[in-house]
Amino acid sequence: MGLLKYHGVTELSGKPGSGKTAIAIEESKEFPTIYLTTTAFCIERYKGSSKEVMDRVVIKYIPTIGHLASFAMNSIERIVVESNTRLIIIDSLDHLLATEGMGMSRGVLFGIINKLKRVSQKHLVNILVVTCHYGTWTVGSFCIPNPVLGLQWMYMVNTKYICSRNGEKRTLKLVRSPLASSGTWEFEIGPSRVYIVSEAFE
Repeated sequence: MGLLKYHGVTELSGKPGSGKTAIAIEESKEFPTIYLTTTAFCIERYKGSSKEVMDRVVIKYIPTIGHLASFAMNSIERIVVESNTRLIIIDSLDHLLATEGMGMSRGVLFGIINKLKRVSQKHLVNILVVTCHYGTWTVGSFCIPNPVLGLQWMYMVNTKYICSRNGEKRTLKLVRSPLASSGTWEFEIGPSRVYIVSEAFE
């Protein structure tokens, strides 16, 4: 597929059932990838994938912020070099904070993202972070797109896509990018892959 255009930290956001994990998995099939998952669900979605694809994907279950911090600080750069990794996916980042509570975890989280940014720049690796879309929250004069990750998260993201669903119609929209024009793609999720039905650019 290789649908997404990456620059810096790329966020793929959507409500449950919108297809965001399906798109993330489809992206991982195109590049040597480290897939960090907070649930076992995504592993099941690789059933039916070819040996060639599975040989390129390193899947690691990350149950807590502490596990993510340890892996990011101590292991991820070595694996990137050894596997010639081109894409790192975290699915889903805000799930860790929502289940553990915020406060101190949020500070640790931004240290992790800064580490991943340095790895990205040094080794030319794309970073894709999957999150839940909550709509827009307003606090004073600020609009916060993700209340779990907080206001600071908005400034750490360089590129953002939003998945949405209306009945059986699923849509992917590029809403922020320093390099590409805004675009919208309608897609369907098949038994073993994602299909693009239509696309439009602004």
